[in-house]
Amino acid sequence: MINQNEILNSALYSCEIYHSRMEKVNRKFSYKSFLFYIDLDELNIITKKICLISHNRFNYFNFRDKDHLQLNESKVQSVRSQIQEFLSQNDIETIPKRICLLTNLCTLGYQFNPVSFFYCFDSDNKVFACIAEVNNTFGEMKLFLLDKKNLNKNIFTNRQKKHFYVSPFIDHDVDFDFHLQVPSNELFNKIDNYRGKQRIFSATLSGTKQALNNRNVLKFVLLFPLITLQVIFLIHFQALKLLILGIPYFKKEEHLDLQTNRLKKYENKHLRKHKNREYGKDFNTTAQNQL
Repeated sequence: MINQNEILNSALYSCEIYHSRMEKVNRKFSYKSFLFYIDLDELNIITKKICLISHNRFNYFNFRDKDHLQLNESKVQSVRSQIQEFLSQNDIETIPKRICLLTNLCTLGYQFNPVSFFYCFDSDNKVFACIAEVNNTFGEMKLFLLDKKNLNKNIFTNRQKKHFYVSPFIDHDVDFDFHLQVPSNELFNKIDNYRGKQRIFSATLSGTKQALNNRNVLKFVLLFPLITLQVIFLIHFQALKLLILGIPYFKKEEHLDLQTNRLKKYENKHLRKHKNREYGKDFNTTAQNQL
């Protein structure tokens, strides 16, 4: 029997997302949202406790392993096992005792996350790594790893080459400057885009923690129905505004040499094999992206 009063590591965050463009034209916008902070070891408890959340099964909210890192060509593996393998491939020997994921969940069968964050904790419950899983609207993702040497007082900071197609209005050969806070009662993550010493774009995520329970989940459903569709709509709506303003547009097929370590989302083994031939398999993002 599930104890409804059991205290979970998992939580919800009431959030505000703020974007600011400093190049070509100064534009700012912000919007309210919410995110799930899921302890991957609590998925079984969460799906029994929260009626609107399932794991790899259709529901209003569905945690789907295939929406995140999948290194296996033949079948979907648990996200936890894939993150552990990714850490090992990047020469991190610490085995995570706990992995928490800050993300949107698939909503009524539709999923899109501009960026998700994995926080890895050791056996002493101390964070030792953070992975930013950045997605674009072409079904590609790229992982950016920050480890202990980038950590100071529960904040990861590091600057890495982007070399990924995210916004068609920012070229690929810029840097991501990460400022990622380990979620607590408050949340503050920031990813800036730099060209040399010039900051050209800033994206900030701030939030306040709320308990993960049926009441709060229902509240956010009513406040933000179809949240993942809202996210993708806002992306295209803001892109349309920039097009109207005449901001230079970079096509996806341009500068493929500056789109490195791309991963395709898992679909099925036949498509996966074809796409692996096209995009290659290189998961050592730390060594190749680190400045």
